[in-house]
Amino acid sequence: MNMNEYLTSNYKDYPVLFKNLKASSSAAGFGIFCAVFFAGFVFRGLEFMNLYMEQKKFHNYVYGKGKFISCEGENDPSIKLICPGSRRNSSGHNSELGIKEKISLNMHKVARYAIPLILELLIAMFSYALMLASMSFVLIYFMAVCLGLAFSQVFFNRLGIVLDVRFSSDICKCA
Repeated sequence: MNMNEYLTSNYKDYPVLFKNLKASSSAAGFGIFCAVFFAGFVFRGLEFMNLYMEQKKFHNYVYGKGKFISCEGENDPSIKLICPGSRRNSSGHNSELGIKEKISLNMHKVARYAIPLILELLIAMFSYALMLASMSFVLIYFMAVCLGLAFSQVFFNRLGIVLDVRFSSDICKCA
């Protein structure tokens, strides 16, 4: 079988992602379209879950007043907030955490980084699978990728508004 070199509407018996995933009829072509479409939803859903877990469950905790606080306390002047990636607290003084506190591993830290690692692995796998499906150059599979990503973006943006999940990378607005 020759490889498609341009966008075509001919999907009959052309493999998508796997050697045996071929559409021999229009019903099978529609089934593959639906599978690719929902793979786009799964991809965006995993991205959303990763953001949600980071912002709502793990909170990216930082030190302040001898206890852990999150960036939600940034408006409280009594809290000396140290933002992630920053060496200054809210009063402008340098903050020094010991090397031991920075690199020590415990079961909580291992679990805290294992979940995002697994999510990132799945996100990468689905993103490359969607890329390969669109690079089959079969028009209906290409449109399934585009439509799946577009509809899922709208859906998860609305869900993010409802659950107060921010999509920007600047979660903690500290100086």
